[in-house]
Amino acid sequence: MLKLTVVKPIYHSLAVLVLIFVLLSQITACQVQLSPAPILIEETRLKKKIQRVRSANFSPDGKLIVTVSSDKTAQIWDISGKQLAILENLVQDILSAKFSPDGQYIITISWYGSAQIWDISGKQLAILRGGHKSKIRDANFSPDGQLIVTASSGETARLWNLSGELLRILQRPKNPIYKASFSPNGQYIVTKGNKTATIWDLQGRQLAVLQGHNQYILSANFSPDGQHIVTASQDGTARVWNLSGKQLSIFRKHRFSLFKRYLMYKEALWVKRSNANVIIASFSPDGQHILSIADDLTARVWNLFGKQLAVFKKHKTVINCATFSPDGQRIVTASSDGMIYLWELSGKLIALLQGHKGSVTSVSFSPDGQHILTVGDDGDARFWDVSDL
Repeated sequence: MLKLTVVKPIYHSLAVLVLIFVLLSQITACQVQLSPAPILIEETRLKKKIQRVRSANFSPDGKLIVTVSSDKTAQIWDISGKQLAILENLVQDILSAKFSPDGQYIITISWYGSAQIWDISGKQLAILRGGHKSKIRDANFSPDGQLIVTASSGETARLWNLSGELLRILQRPKNPIYKASFSPNGQYIVTKGNKTATIWDLQGRQLAVLQGHNQYILSANFSPDGQHIVTASQDGTARVWNLSGKQLSIFRKHRFSLFKRYLMYKEALWVKRSNANVIIASFSPDGQHILSIADDLTARVWNLFGKQLAVFKKHKTVINCATFSPDGQRIVTASSDGMIYLWELSGKLIALLQGHKGSVTSVSFSPDGQHILTVGDDGDARFWDVSDL
């Protein structure tokens, strides 16, 4: 019997979870030998009126969770389900909320494009105003928690301190900037545009432009040591770069058959476009592996030289999100049909986390790797205990 974890939000649906697993026997179907069936983790929901949850994130120590809901608030909880604080912004809906690296502050982004800094008691400390010509859509703390970088779909990213003072403007004329994040060592910033990504120092100087993708870049992430960046693109590839902008390796195996592309996108069979959109690529915690997901319904693990080490094929619809466990030995994937799978790094399936009714939009491990936090289009945030698996 697994441990029962109960989370009882008042305004959010950080749900009551009953975690049960049943080990099924190996089966054979249609003369195809299948691997042992995964452990099934089922969840029981609260039958009460609740607000829709848009996002949920752990604090760095794993003791708190911040959720954002449709009632124009963010809320802070402990992992027993006790509500500790409400971050209220009654004028604007809040879209996302993230903890600072020390867990003492939270950055939120509102529907109308502003960003706010809060302490964990729920007190608003600063509003980041001025400069962006379009709505802020991304905001991230520096590793020391003293700086924040924001990005919109305009031509700039902006660097701020915790008082809300604008310190630097990172500008690429005629090149939109959609995302911006710090390197783990805090010395650099990477921004994501259309078909390029750009590396900057903290003085706002452009150090390198990562050029090579021929379709839109969908993600750009630093390695744990801050010396490399991996990008993912609609051109069907992920690529690893150094800080000078030199491409070191390329990952190419995310592909469609023409028939599968027709079934998914209703493109004519004579449209010879077999590359899948690579949605996300990220490094493992030790920096030795890369995880990629694409709309070919697979996730894949690679070494740094572009060799594919494992492929994860269980999903029947597009995988929206995936991440490594903190020790890098497990991977969790989640898709648009509500299915969440837990895997070993080798590609062996461990468990199915079943409960969401609709697309799962985010998934994350707790810092100790013992729990998984998910959010779905059904408006629920769910907290899963995987410590016994």
